[in-house]
Amino acid sequence: MGKPAVVEVADSVFGISSSWLVALTEHNYVRSINPAFVALRDIYEETKNLTSEDMKEMMYNFPTYYSRWWNQLYKDAPIHIFIETGMVVFILWLVFIRKTADPKKGSKDVKFSKKEIDWLVKSWEPEPLVRD
Repeated sequence: MGKPAVVEVADSVFGISSSWLVALTEHNYVRSINPAFVALRDIYEETKNLTSEDMKEMMYNFPTYYSRWWNQLYKDAPIHIFIETGMVVFILWLVFIRKTADPKKGSKDVKFSKKEIDWLVKSWEPEPLVRD
């Protein structure tokens, strides 16, 4: 029958044997230093018997699972959802919508009249290049 699909993927991606991963996380030394190894082992233990049919079913029903998760999260902590959504909207605004204060972009559209240019030249007082 061979290995379950998840084990084959883990072996090929991480390049280590899954039994080595389980043995590594059972040592108290590793567990006390990095709890991520324990979480990785727990995920492995939960998914090691999944078949490719189970994986297909999970991918097919992912939108349903995801919407259920969001609805439950909204019921448990609506303030968390509002704050996080506000942060995402603010980041999108910063990246895509906000006008930048680039002087090169703004100076192309400014047209001075002859009178304004003469006034600017006349009122300009250069600062000394070297301090006294």
